[in-house]
Amino acid sequence: MVENKHYLTPAELEEGGYLKIREKEITYVASGVKRNITAPEEKVRAEYYLELVKKYKYPDTRIQPNCKVPGRRPDIFADLAVFEDDEKKKPYIVVECKRGCLDLLCDKFYELLEPKERWAMRPGQFYFTHVVYPQNYPTILKLTKYNPQNEYKSEFQIKRYSDGDEKHYPIKELNLHEDEMYYIYTGKIRLAIVLGYIESDWLGREELQKIAMCAPVFGFKLQHPQEMIIKIQAFQCPNMFYLPPDPKGCREESAVRFELIQPITKGYFQPFTASTVDMRKPVILSDRAYWLLMSHLVKYLCGKIIDEKLDSDIMVYKELLLESFKEQK
Repeated sequence: MVENKHYLTPAELEEGGYLKIREKEITYVASGVKRNITAPEEKVRAEYYLELVKKYKYPDTRIQPNCKVPGRRPDIFADLAVFEDDEKKKPYIVVECKRGCLDLLCDKFYELLEPKERWAMRPGQFYFTHVVYPQNYPTILKLTKYNPQNEYKSEFQIKRYSDGDEKHYPIKELNLHEDEMYYIYTGKIRLAIVLGYIESDWLGREELQKIAMCAPVFGFKLQHPQEMIIKIQAFQCPNMFYLPPDPKGCREESAVRFELIQPITKGYFQPFTASTVDMRKPVILSDRAYWLLMSHLVKYLCGKIIDEKLDSDIMVYKELLLESFKEQK
């Protein structure tokens, strides 16, 4: 969901010829879609339509206002959809526009760092990394046969807690010693936010290892109901923190999952950069957005409010957001 509360004038909206306004009607020239410009949400849609075209250089021929999106519930229309193709078959970004109140809490969520800072691992910085899910059973790697004359003929056992499946491989593939046992968890490459990191020698190596505490980020699927997304955005889900879509940040509406926070070594990271061609720079949460995230995390972990004024602003924001959503139903 994208929000705004600073409306452009009709003359400003018509600059560039992408939009035409006649009395109460606005026309999106490339698609021919006509809407009522007097609706506050339409003004927000028009402004972000121009921002996608002028600022982020998406072709207006690939942006469709008020449209059905493949894979989404047929009765739900997207306020704006950016497609990968001219035929508008493959959606790339889906934007929901509502009357603004997000500025009450945070005027911008993302900032860009210099390319040299892609490995800075600063608190709030985004990376792609290997995220482990707690419901996955670990795999046990245990030495089963050791041949001191030819270690390549030694074997270890792979066994899962869940089903007992076993396979055997040469021991040298993982350099296991006779008295060692490894546990391996499977997961998935996902976006994550660094909350902090330490340098540790717990692996017993000569060089200290950088280990970051990370909060995984999950993008909403097209079939997710808007009611659920609104609930997360209104801070009604203690374990989730809403992230808005932005070419300078998350490509789609997303949520941080606090219950999946986990330590990850630096070797499993890949830098995450802004999506526009002219902005291949590392992405980090703004100071205000990071403070919002951490205050919500502290409330989730220990039920404490660390900023009374912020908590009061969140309550006002929640009421405005839910009231606005009810008006649209």
